[in-house]
Amino acid sequence: HPCSWYQSFWSWKMRTGWQMDKPFDACCRSDTFTGFLEQCLEHLPHGMVSTMYEKFLDKGPPIDYIGRYENLIDDLILALSCAGEEFSEQAIRAMPPENQAYRLPEWRERCRYTPELLERVQEADKRAIERFGYEYWTM
Repeated sequence: HPCSWYQSFWSWKMRTGWQMDKPFDACCRSDTFTGFLEQCLEHLPHGMVSTMYEKFLDKGPPIDYIGRYENLIDDLILALSCAGEEFSEQAIRAMPPENQAYRLPEWRERCRYTPELLERVQEADKRAIERFGYEYWTM
């Protein structure tokens, strides 16, 4: 979901550092989650997630299947099965999750949306929300 992408990205950058030579980091860096969202909305009014996904998905041949990060293990297993690949489902399911820091209590508390920002972010990224069949978050 685009809203969880922003939470994940900001908490990752806060832990690993912003790269000021990268245009997105330079214009959207903030020490607060709400400040980061405000910068994103100012510099990318059509939504960062929608813009990013459209760069990948609107070029080249049509895509048959898109797995979701929220269901990564099940979606990967389904994609590999449909493609006729040999793999160990047990090995895939045994892999521990990574990049989940935004769900830890410390980061979850720091990555809270205000009702107003949630509405603005979802409006900006409505193309991605609707294209991938996500539900709109409510407070």
